Amino acid sequence: MYKRFLKNIFSLNLGQLFFIGLLSLTACKDEPARLSGGVLPDGEVIRGLNEYIELGSRNVMREAVRTNDADYGLLGIFNDSVFGRTEADFVTDFSTGDLANYSVIIVTGDSIHEVDTVQFYKFNNNKPEYDDIWKVDSVVLKLQYQFNDWYGDMLERQHLMVYELNAPLGSNYTPRYSNEEVDYNPNFIGDKIVYPNDDVPDSMRVASKWTPGGLWEYPDSLLNYPQYLWDMDKYQASRDSNWIDSDFTDHTTKTKYWNIKLNDEVADRIFNIDSASIMSTADFLNIFPGVYVTTDKTIQSEGNLTRINLLGTSSSLASHLAIHFSREYKYFNRDTVLTDTLVNYTYEFPVNVENVRFNRFKHEIDDRIDTASTSQGNMYVQGMAGLYSKFIIPDEISAWADSLTLNEDYKLEGEPYRTTANIEFFLEVDTISNVPWNSGGIQRYQLPTSLEIMMKDKDGEFVTPTYSLEVNNTTVSGFIFGVTGSTGSRTGNGERVSRQVDDGNGGYRTEYLYRFIMNADYFNYLMRELDERRFENDWDLDDEEFINEFHKLFNTEYFIGPNSSTYNFRRVKLFSGAHSEKPFRMNIKYYHYVPR
Repeated sequence: MYKRFLKNIFSLNLGQLFFIGLLSLTACKDEPARLSGGVLPDGEVIRGLNEYIELGSRNVMREAVRTNDADYGLLGIFNDSVFGRTEADFVTDFSTGDLANYSVIIVTGDSIHEVDTVQFYKFNNNKPEYDDIWKVDSVVLKLQYQFNDWYGDMLERQHLMVYELNAPLGSNYTPRYSNEEVDYNPNFIGDKIVYPNDDVPDSMRVASKWTPGGLWEYPDSLLNYPQYLWDMDKYQASRDSNWIDSDFTDHTTKTKYWNIKLNDEVADRIFNIDSASIMSTADFLNIFPGVYVTTDKTIQSEGNLTRINLLGTSSSLASHLAIHFSREYKYFNRDTVLTDTLVNYTYEFPVNVENVRFNRFKHEIDDRIDTASTSQGNMYVQGMAGLYSKFIIPDEISAWADSLTLNEDYKLEGEPYRTTANIEFFLEVDTISNVPWNSGGIQRYQLPTSLEIMMKDKDGEFVTPTYSLEVNNTTVSGFIFGVTGSTGSRTGNGERVSRQVDDGNGGYRTEYLYRFIMNADYFNYLMRELDERRFENDWDLDDEEFINEFHKLFNTEYFIGPNSSTYNFRRVKLFSGAHSEKPFRMNIKYYHYVPR
């Protein structure tokens, strides 16, 4: 299955060596890994070459991922005709908010002198001796989300349902997973029909003479909406939409809330809690343990997923629980006439970092997705504990050990040296079949902006691949994929790159690929270490003992998935190493020289 070919990039003599150094320091400024060849020994000939190696991979489905301490709650059902069905919902509890402190003047008689100032620290302050009436209006669950934080059909309805938990969740330090069962009362306490994007103005959402495809032509956000279209639509947008700031500063978009009124029993229970329970989150959770927010599972249409903001900031709330109540009372106006009046209050229970909050996901992958073979033509990458692609560094890389050595004792006289300068991994997007059969194109179902290569730790959790090596009695650590340099840190992230190609009909189409960089210093060190062991044990390159030693050093299974995989609902279909035209491949760029 594997193929190799070499491409001679350049051939230089010793007199041009100084020029190479200058070129490396300028042209490779944004590629720290390309400088990893270090200072080369004096040599007769230097050549830069490429070696391409096609990589095998397998699609794997994760059983569960840890989702506690979630910044976002994922909500909805999405029937994806490429990947299959995805369901998402979440659980959270609430904290008590600011001190409930209501300082009021009570009229105790018919005289202006018969008044009393009273301090209350709860919501229901009805007392027989006072001519005041405190009433609860409602308790509302407010779920906040932002423009374009959805995936699927933005105009399709979802039936949200809110259930109360049967008992407090306990510590927020307890691990929670995406397949965790939830203990809740099966009678929902609130529900609402919602649409992710019912407030985007028609001038931006539907076809017009300026945007024949409507908003789908510019789906990333209103920030990408072309200026001339923005100006044309500005007036209409300000009238039609509460998404957009009225002054249009920097094309800023607002957040929005789904407000779900909870039933009267919950409202009465929270209204009647005592002052001690309002001051203590633990006591409050014994009265109202939290909510499980989900959607009607009977939906069979395309559907959608929406990302809910759970955590706010020190100055603003995100999703929260709010109780609305009022006080009817009498007071003396400026003419000393006893007058009836009413005042409304709102008290908010926020979701804070100390609250328990986690997501639940369920995937039913499409029958056409092969999770058993390493020779399938496509790789599938999906967040939310969905599909990942697994690969390992292939055995044939072990042959590099004999040519990366710096040991003159067993280097054949006149044999050329190698040292790697850059190691890249390329994954081509299956642009055509990546799009759902019944949808409006790749712009509507956006690709992840980047992917990430991960490994499993001892607990089976995905982590960023790192290494720790002993070099000259010094521990050297770093990232296996990506290095830290003047341009910042690439910790396993694969950047998405686009290119224009001839579509065969006189036009062009956009194709995409993801590109990763492996730390060349790490690769060089392990290969030289491997060759040292080969020399010490007198192994040949094809000896079983040597291959086993290679696997001890390169024993990691790597997994390709989206960034922020627990709340990233974008997905992508890629070509695998078995694809005949655009295989998943490893490209080793190296120097080739003969020492003097």
